[in-house]
Amino acid sequence: MLPRLYTTKEVADYLGINRTTLQNMRGLGEIDFLRIGNGRGVIRFTEEHILKYLKLKDSGSTLSALKRY
Repeated sequence: MLPRLYTTKEVADYLGINRTTLQNMRGLGEIDFLRIGNGRGVIRFTEEHILKYLKLKDSGSTLSALKRY
C-alpha cells in the first residue's frame, strides 16, 4: 500500500505554522519531503516525514547536532 501524501498547506496547518515557515524548514533540511514530477515538480510529505520532524523537535535535537553524524 502506498503512503498518503500531504501538501505543504496540509502539513503547515497540522503543525500550526505558516506555509512560508514550512518552506524555510525544507530549505534548511529540518523536515524531509518528496519532489514529484519533472522540473520543479510538486512537494509532498509523508506521515513518516511529519512524525520524524515532531520527534526531533520534541527531543530538542538541532540540525547542527544531526549533521555531526
